Amino acid sequence: MADIANTKAGADEQATKQPEMSVTDGIGNFLADLGLPDPEEPLQKSKLAVAISDAIKARGHTQSVAGKIMGVIQPDLFKLQRGRTMSFTLDRLVGRLNELGMDVDMIVRAHVGNTDDRGELRVLQVVG
Repeated sequence: MADIANTKAGADEQATKQPEMSVTDGIGNFLADLGLPDPEEPLQKSKLAVAISDAIKARGHTQSVAGKIMGVIQPDLFKLQRGRTMSFTLDRLVGRLNELGMDVDMIVRAHVGNTDDRGELRVLQVVG
């Protein structure tokens, strides 16, 4: 009986042991952390998609009504509101925000940091 208890205790102890893991701080964009090319664009497109969803909600529109206002068919709007932005360009997302009565301001400035670095694309703030 003691052997069974010892075996069970050993198995429980082994099951709770976790392998050693190292943790590295990210840079704030998990797509960049994964090493994907052009990681800024999908992140910024998702922020614009959230702004579109928020604007639709704030106005109390159904997807059908919002789609008509924005010139987007309902299935595409459904995808957009679920974060599927691949078929939408940044320009198209900005245009849809304009159709919903939202102003979009863009600022172009010199990149801060190493002048050899590629510039960044950021949606800084979404205001309802």
